[in-house]
Amino acid sequence: MKTRQLLYLFIGVVIVVAVGVFLQRRSSRDWQSDDGSARSKLLTEDDLARIDKVTVTDKDGMVELRRKEGTWRVAQRYDYPANFSTLSEFLRDLVALKGAQEIEVGPSQYGRLNLLAPDADKKDETGTDIKLFDKSGKLVAELRLGKEHRKPSSEGGPGGSWPDGRYILLPQAQRVLLVGKTFSSVEPKPKSWLDKEFFKVPDMKTGKLIEAGKTVWEVQREKKTDDMKLVGLKKDEKQDDSKVRSISTAFSWASFEDVADPALPPEKTGMDKPKTFVASDFDGFEYTVKIGKKTKDDKYYLAVDVAYKGPTKRTPGKNESDDDKKKKDAEFKKTLEKNRKKAADLHKRLSGWVFVVSKYTVDDILKERKDLLKKPEKKEKETAAKPAAKSKSKKIAAKGKKVAPAAKPAVKNPPAPKKKTAGTALKPPKPPAKPKAKAAADDLKKKVQQAAAKAAGNAVKKLNDLKTGVDKAKTDAKVKLP
Repeated sequence: MKTRQLLYLFIGVVIVVAVGVFLQRRSSRDWQSDDGSARSKLLTEDDLARIDKVTVTDKDGMVELRRKEGTWRVAQRYDYPANFSTLSEFLRDLVALKGAQEIEVGPSQYGRLNLLAPDADKKDETGTDIKLFDKSGKLVAELRLGKEHRKPSSEGGPGGSWPDGRYILLPQAQRVLLVGKTFSSVEPKPKSWLDKEFFKVPDMKTGKLIEAGKTVWEVQREKKTDDMKLVGLKKDEKQDDSKVRSISTAFSWASFEDVADPALPPEKTGMDKPKTFVASDFDGFEYTVKIGKKTKDDKYYLAVDVAYKGPTKRTPGKNESDDDKKKKDAEFKKTLEKNRKKAADLHKRLSGWVFVVSKYTVDDILKERKDLLKKPEKKEKETAAKPAAKSKSKKIAAKGKKVAPAAKPAVKNPPAPKKKTAGTALKPPKPPAKPKAKAAADDLKKKVQQAAAKAAGNAVKKLNDLKTGVDKAKTDAKVKLP
């Protein structure tokens, strides 16, 4: 009997292991055919080279990215250059998808995974369609992005859950897969696909604001380590250092939010009568920034151009040997070519466009000259002195009005003061009682410190629990529908 039980147990173990191996192989198929060969991966390296257009569509709209004159551009933004880094990363993620798990669901369940077509009636159950085309307009590949798959945290851990993958549909094959990429950056918003590389003035040397042909103010400094100075200060004027300093860093990390329609007339954008800020840096670049009107959402129209205005010839130093001269001339020529190319590239990319920037970007530049000055200290002192003088005069007047006490009759021999005995020695006054408010504050501070210490301990414990949960989750290969 005992031998037979052992035999049954052995057979049961073999069956469980066999089923487990079967399920694991089935769930780890990487878009392969039934015979195990590398069938139709969604995208191959050869396909990648053929792609000439990408469309992204959801229930709210569509964006088209297309290659034009060797550059990827955003069609819905007047063919402004696209962020090639974002697009390239997305396409290569499609090529390199690994560990996809096929989910056996029918079309009736697509809505649960947000895999209905973007034009379906149930808008809250629709997905995002991605289509890739070649030069001839032929469809190379397509997929539909659905709901994110979320990994639950361990019991009691913070955060609830986090996205660790996404459900996708291959429409032509009617196959649903779970992949280990979330594709969170893929959305049909034209602004999110723009190449946001802009101009930067990291080390401003000079700057001036011009309006209607007149200079509003001008700042400058001789060395990078110097503070920026307001030009033309009078004897009774002092600059506000923080506000003047903010000018030098205004465009040190500039960015834009969108591009304006090139068809807009200058009168609409304010480029017919802009405020112009001209700046130079220590490398010889000159930046001409034109600031136009405000938009309806409190942003500004802005246009910019860049040119190289630095030295084009090197002045040899005293007692410079022929070898040093040759070496330094070569270095200067290399730097000059590099700077000229940088200016030409910036000019080509930025000129002819009007950008939309945040109010914060230009606030420090659009100040009047008086806003860059400190308020006169003399007036502040006089204002502060008046109440004090008034108060003092009142005290003197009040003191003068006091009735003098009646004069006491003179005493020829005033009594000697009494001697203080040991028993009558004056005791030092008791220290004032601790105010109730301060005592309450100290007590509250103590309680806060205790609560913080307790919270820190709980946080460490929860992090440890979270780590344990993650380790456990790594061993769980089952996929459940949400």
